[in-house]
Amino acid sequence: MKRVRRFAILGLIIIHSILQAQSFFSMRGLGEETINTDAVMTALGGTVSLSLQNPSYPILKENMVFEAGIIGNGVLGQESNNHRFIADARPNYLKGIFTLPYEFGLGLGLSERFNQNFNIYSDTIALPGYQRQIVGYGGIYSFGISLSKSFRQQLAIGFEYNRTFGNAQERWFFEALPSGIITTDTVTTNYQGDGIKSGLGINLGRNFNLGAFYEISLPIYIDSRVLTHGVVAYDTSDLKLELLPKLGIGLSFNAIPKLTI
Repeated sequence: MKRVRRFAILGLIIIHSILQAQSFFSMRGLGEETINTDAVMTALGGTVSLSLQNPSYPILKENMVFEAGIIGNGVLGQESNNHRFIADARPNYLKGIFTLPYEFGLGLGLSERFNQNFNIYSDTIALPGYQRQIVGYGGIYSFGISLSKSFRQQLAIGFEYNRTFGNAQERWFFEALPSGIITTDTVTTNYQGDGIKSGLGINLGRNFNLGAFYEISLPIYIDSRVLTHGVVAYDTSDLKLELLPKLGIGLSFNAIPKLTI
């Protein structure tokens, strides 16, 4: 019964995100705030070394595993007598692990690497009576397929191939108050690239587990285009985004059932 409730709650959250979002993995930024935790928690490490984002996990390949991650935060702001609360919550990670003979595991996953949704106002640039607004949409995502192998239920290694893709759009508005918007520029950017990840999981005994991963991102190719009032003003392709390699190491302790530190 508890499992049914969990799936029901997860389903409601996903349906809400689909209805409110630009896409399944990408919800609009709210107001002037940029949600910063996406890059820190998802792309720069977080707990990936001790989660299914480590391609060697789980160490015990006994049952099929499915994992979904949801990220969210809220901001409460006050200026003079004005109060404002904004919040953002959406799925940012899905992965399934399928058990194979001889303690092998096959994994398929989809994750959000960078979220580029924001909505920024500035009425302090240039002279009074002018306002600039930049609205961002989209992000960078990664589809991965992994293969892992366990040895005597104590050690597991895994390798994963990632295909990185995405699209982002920035709309730049220049407004002369109070007449309205007089200039609109649009910047569209497409991303595509590849990455390789390796993982290691070790059961150290006495309720200790060690996890480690190393990821290499091959160059991400970028196509960018600038449109002014719908007319292409600048177009470039084959730009490269070089991401640094990532190394993560984690140690967990779970002496109490259902509690892991």
